[in-house]
Amino acid sequence: GLTEDALATRLLQLEAQLDAGIDRGRESATAAARGERSANLAIRLHARVLSARLELTAGQPTAGLAHVRRGLDDLARFRAKFGSQDLQSGAAIHGRELAALGLRTAVETGSPAAILQWLERSRAVTTRLPAVRPPSDPALAADLGSLRVACDRARQAALDGRRDPVLEHRVSELRHRIRSRSWTAGGSGTVDPAHAVRGAAGRASGYQRARPVPRNRPRSRVGDHRPTRRPRAAR
Repeated sequence: GLTEDALATRLLQLEAQLDAGIDRGRESATAAARGERSANLAIRLHARVLSARLELTAGQPTAGLAHVRRGLDDLARFRAKFGSQDLQSGAAIHGRELAALGLRTAVETGSPAAILQWLERSRAVTTRLPAVRPPSDPALAADLGSLRVACDRARQAALDGRRDPVLEHRVSELRHRIRSRSWTAGGSGTVDPAHAVRGAAGRASGYQRARPVPRNRPRSRVGDHRPTRRPRAAR
């Protein structure tokens, strides 16, 4: 039925409450946890965003960043497995939210290592998604178009209180066929984790600002240096 729609609506309600500064504690955490177990990637990522926000609001940045990492890892595995542009682009929205949340949290810590790490993760999310283009397989493109129409009609029938079993069977059939074709139109097959930045982070954390020259100390200019005479050896 409309179980996924109900869960997505509950997450939107929770997001609105957080935006308004309302945190219902265990009730909010339970709703976010339900979303994390969804079969729908977009719902899972949205739930991770909200779970991270709940932890950060409670003053738990480590737990909040853990939710962000799990969400981004989930997105990376999904991209490596599926080549469907529709599926990938739909999930990228919440992926950008997760990356931005992680970067903001890292900036607040003031740690150069954390900032560099989350800069890399943010870049990976925003630049590694291929441009959205129609599938190269004409049959797959036709099935995707048919699925959109069938889904809209079946959903409207359910909202009107008169579910159409024929349409719902058509949706299930098209999804199965598209899923089967997606295996032949796979993604890159690789998961690109954030690059190690320990060396750069260490150099950044050990960086010291140049000391200003005192005002009463004469500054040398180009051409002012004269060769120093070496003392003559005693005979």
